[in-house]
Amino acid sequence: LLKLSVRNILIGVVALMIVLVAVGGVFSLTGLGAVQKNVVNMATNWVPSVNLVNAINTNTADLRIAEASHIMSTTPEEMNKAEADFNAAMADMKKNQENYERLISSDEERKTYNSFKEKFAEYMALHDKLITISRANQNAQAAVFFKGDMKNTYDEFSNLLYKDVQINITGAGTDYKSSNKQYSIVQFTTLSVLGVSLLIGFVAVI
Repeated sequence: LLKLSVRNILIGVVALMIVLVAVGGVFSLTGLGAVQKNVVNMATNWVPSVNLVNAINTNTADLRIAEASHIMSTTPEEMNKAEADFNAAMADMKKNQENYERLISSDEERKTYNSFKEKFAEYMALHDKLITISRANQNAQAAVFFKGDMKNTYDEFSNLLYKDVQINITGAGTDYKSSNKQYSIVQFTTLSVLGVSLLIGFVAVI
């Protein structure tokens, strides 16, 4: 009867340890899955989005440089060169926009980006007017227009791009904090299961 009791105790101890390890393993795998999801989201969404919006912002600055060059041009050849630079920046910007639009992941982000597109469309209408004035060699009038209405519109859509960047930085920060929290929980759970298992094994031996 004593041997049977010892045998039953050992079976119970082993079964309990197996259950603890299994539960701890499942919990740890679930937690690690959440961490991986956040890391993947940061690598494939938040960080690329920040890079692309910054690239779009750089493109718009290149547009301004080309426009300024156009205003200062005194020959048709120089104006053609400025317009070619503008078109090249626009082409690069369009590519960056297409890549970024596939990554938009929240209503707030899409609303902000759509507001940028609307404001940028306003700017392009002003651009066409600027080129007409500049082509007529009315450089003084073009400069006033460039530094006035166009600069104001430029600042408005630049602020929207900055807001877009901040939305993605905040998203990345949220995922980072979530990953750290999940890692701490997994670490605590794993160490707890290991400690309890060792304690049970030690008591069983005694």
